[in-house]
Amino acid sequence: MKNIITSTMLFLAMAILIFFCSLHCKSICKELNELSTDIEHLVDAEEWSAAFLESINLSEKWEYYSKFLSVYTNDIELDIISDDIINCSQCIKTQDLTDSMALINVVKHRIKHIEDFQKFTLENLL
Repeated sequence: MKNIITSTMLFLAMAILIFFCSLHCKSICKELNELSTDIEHLVDAEEWSAAFLESINLSEKWEYYSKFLSVYTNDIELDIISDDIINCSQCIKTQDLTDSMALINVVKHRIKHIEDFQKFTLENLL
């Protein structure tokens, strides 16, 4: 009887922990997507200095949050996002509108992919 209670308590604790970690992951992705959208609007308005500062801010936040996201996502995907953020910052620095917009959309898409991967769907469970 003790083993059943202990197993049930551990299962419930683990389920609750996974639920809250998933919520935290989603909030991180939402914050990073909002930063990316801000950068996209600044680049579209050709406010290059403000866009560059926001891209540096995005890079710093990504470096901080990617350690947590590595629990949920493939390390190769995180490295690709890191490279895309750095490339985007360099395109913004050189004031290249088309490449900046393309790269920031790639970053948004990849972050959205991480967020979608955390949803509880049959496809993600299998």
